[in-house]
Amino acid sequence: SHGGPEPWAQLLTGALAAYLTHERLTGEDIRPTNKAIGAAGRPRRGRGSTNGASARKLAR
Repeated sequence: SHGGPEPWAQLLTGALAAYLTHERLTGEDIRPTNKAIGAAGRPRRGRGSTNGASARKLAR
């Protein structure tokens, strides 16, 4: 593969080829993203989650 003979490089090359082929056939980008992970490597809090303060604001 273009990535080299190492197994991880061959796996990555195969994944990238699969993403490209799927995008060309369907027009949809299926690459995974880490939008749910913050800069510190921890999951981000979901926006719109109902915590106590939000519930009180809605009750007014």
